[in-house]
Amino acid sequence: MSNNNSVLKIEKIKDLLAVLLTNKCNLNCKHCMRRKDRKKILDFNIFSKVILKSKRFGVSHIALTGGEPGLHPKFENILKLIRENNQTPIIVTNGYTLRKYGQIIKQSRCIIALSMEGIKKENDYVRGPGSWEELEKSINFCRGNKLPFLIHFTVNKINKDNIDDTAEFLTQSGASKIDIGSCLPTYRNKYLVLNKNERIDAVNKIKSSFRKSYIPVQLSSSILNTNNFTYCSSLLLNNHVLDYNGSMCFCCDLADFDVQLIKNRQLLTISDMSKTSFEEYLIKKNKVISKVLEYQIKNFDKMKNVSCNCSKCFIFFGAKLNKK
Repeated sequence: MSNNNSVLKIEKIKDLLAVLLTNKCNLNCKHCMRRKDRKKILDFNIFSKVILKSKRFGVSHIALTGGEPGLHPKFENILKLIRENNQTPIIVTNGYTLRKYGQIIKQSRCIIALSMEGIKKENDYVRGPGSWEELEKSINFCRGNKLPFLIHFTVNKINKDNIDDTAEFLTQSGASKIDIGSCLPTYRNKYLVLNKNERIDAVNKIKSSFRKSYIPVQLSSSILNTNNFTYCSSLLLNNHVLDYNGSMCFCCDLADFDVQLIKNRQLLTISDMSKTSFEEYLIKKNKVISKVLEYQIKNFDKMKNVSCNCSKCFIFFGAKLNKK
């Protein structure tokens, strides 16, 4: 059990670069948004170029994600480069590679971001047998080494009725922060995806369950549905995404989304960083942000009926589910 004094604080993160190091993963989660072609690895030279230039434009934190980021063959070199550049690494991990790199992770003063899909059997149903036990080991690793960590909880049809139990576990976990979202639909996970009313009900349960929590709780655009304009992190010029193809993308979720078609792919994939400077990327992204907001303004009434805020960008970019 944890208390307010034992929780390590995470400084407020304003300027973030999310890096999809690879789409390789050791798990096959039922709710995964990534495509099944899991063989790609980000070129280290492109990573270095973007990291070094990003510091000039105020990027303070580098979130390493995937896939499972620890499967990148140069993971240790990547952590060293981030710290040498005086930036803070955030490792978004399922935990299975965490202890393998324990020494370099401690030396690099990383922030750890763990994921869970409910308590015990609920979690193992989505993420696979043994994943709950691995989550507990990862939490103990972070606490034992005094590493600040956050937990991302994804609400779905399986766990939506047990939010109270999940909240109790999370508030006693020692996490520095709790992020909560919900499943975004792919052709493989539609049976897990909440509808609009279920999302609204889940948000109300979350507010009630965490009302006495001393740990910061943040709800993501994937579970919220607001009737006004949506300003998620992707619509800010101080949040960036580099995918494993070496391209700067508009959104981390849509960067490798498991859909058959994204009509406006040329807007979603903003810049090939093997050919483009960071300055040129920023100019291009600013133009894409303007197009997205303009679309929301022109289709304001239509946007009110979507299931969550993320759906507004699904519509803009023309994302269509694979029919498999």
